[in-house]
Amino acid sequence: MDRDLIWCAALLTAYRYLPKVASSIDRYIYSTAIGGLCSGQDAITLFDKIVSLNVRKEAIINIKVLTDKCLDSLEDKHTRLLKSRYFYRKGCDVLAKEQGVSERTLFRRLDSALAAMARAMRRLGYGSDWLDERVGKDAFMSEVYAKALGEYKVKTKGTA
Repeated sequence: MDRDLIWCAALLTAYRYLPKVASSIDRYIYSTAIGGLCSGQDAITLFDKIVSLNVRKEAIINIKVLTDKCLDSLEDKHTRLLKSRYFYRKGCDVLAKEQGVSERTLFRRLDSALAAMARAMRRLGYGSDWLDERVGKDAFMSEVYAKALGEYKVKTKGTA
């Protein structure tokens, strides 16, 4: 379950950057194709590079679709809270004040919302093992996952 929660936090953290990453991949594909053709690079090698980049872009798009599906399946209160925290980067102190609760209560609500998302993710067949295999190898996503893991360790160390 912990890895599922960490993946949820990573997916939500990465979400707003995914269109930029996909766009960057498109630009890189274009420059790779043009550069390869202009330099007389072997067509098969060039084709393999382009296919590899397209596979990466597909994975990035799938992350966005998966995140959207999971959020759509949650209760509105959970979706609003997760979007406020991860998409709009509101601080926990600000969110607690907006909701009229203590920060500790807000942390519990965030934990509950992440757990609901993790359940939705597993229900859709996208647990941490699937994400590790299909997304965890991507440089961008592995960096975001590592950051989410570090934050999770700090958080759980404080509660243990």
